Amino acid sequence: MTLLRLSSFFMTCLLLASPSFAMAQGFQIDKLFTGDGKLQPAINDPRAFNDAALNFFNSKRGEIETAVRKQLGPGNLIGRGITLYNTSVRLGQPSMRFLSNNQAELWLRGNHIYAKSTTPTALGSWADPAFEVNFDVRVIANFTLPEVGKPKITVTSANLSLPWIQLKPRNVAGGVITTVGVITNFFLKATTGRDLIRQKLAPYLTHDITNVLNARLAPINSALQGLHNDWYRTPKISRTGDLIKIVMEKYPAIKPVGRVKVTPATNGTAKASSALGVLNAQQAQAAKDLAKGTQTQVSDAATVLKAGKQPELLKKAKVQSRVKLPSPIGPIVK
Repeated sequence: MTLLRLSSFFMTCLLLASPSFAMAQGFQIDKLFTGDGKLQPAINDPRAFNDAALNFFNSKRGEIETAVRKQLGPGNLIGRGITLYNTSVRLGQPSMRFLSNNQAELWLRGNHIYAKSTTPTALGSWADPAFEVNFDVRVIANFTLPEVGKPKITVTSANLSLPWIQLKPRNVAGGVITTVGVITNFFLKATTGRDLIRQKLAPYLTHDITNVLNARLAPINSALQGLHNDWYRTPKISRTGDLIKIVMEKYPAIKPVGRVKVTPATNGTAKASSALGVLNAQQAQAAKDLAKGTQTQVSDAATVLKAGKQPELLKKAKVQSRVKLPSPIGPIVK
């Protein structure tokens, strides 16, 4: 193996070992027509969230770091005569993973602030203490997945926290130990410093990141809407690691070949009996479920019969069962 190939091999290993590259977080959308049982791909974006977050930070990193630095810059911020200067801020790389089917977790680890501080003493600037602050940032993003009648993935909110923070004093002279203690208390115990950092990060990591993720979802939602328009309306959702799989199902059209009679019912349920011949296997079971009379069975049966275009039955079932009927699950053949 040549030196060039070795270099390429080790670079690839480093990229795969990095959290921001190892975490692929996104969506796979397929469509299924139950009439033939064939699963067909619709859109595949397995790195949707992770790439959106990475691109966002690559473009906003300098702006965010400057905002945090300025937040910590005012005179006497920590106490009288204690002002930070020569401050530098460096943020880590983002990585994301799914926590559930409606929640994602974003981490910024390895964030670093370095600064020096004036002291309320007669000592010269040579005695000014230097220190570094290391901290992690965690963001929880909440999102919704497609439902019947709502073919859309939407990030609804994001919450930010700093679950870990550490301060390390550097060149500390004996006469400024008290000042170092005040600085430590400012960042760790009183949490004032932690709150100031969070205040500057929040607009970027709550409001802006929500918009960025929703923008990345736009082509996925466009594809979902197209499937909905083509009667692929019943989502089946599963998750494998950091990939959410959504199968949009389309049921074959049901052509009515008979009628089902409904008799009035008590206790807010519906009773049904087949009269002029059973429509088909699905609608035969639907008639039996309506006859049993529980609200869940009435609702499920009504879904089948709605696709079979039984308006009188549906109207009575809806009134008598007092349940909200779902949207049609397939086209109606006249």
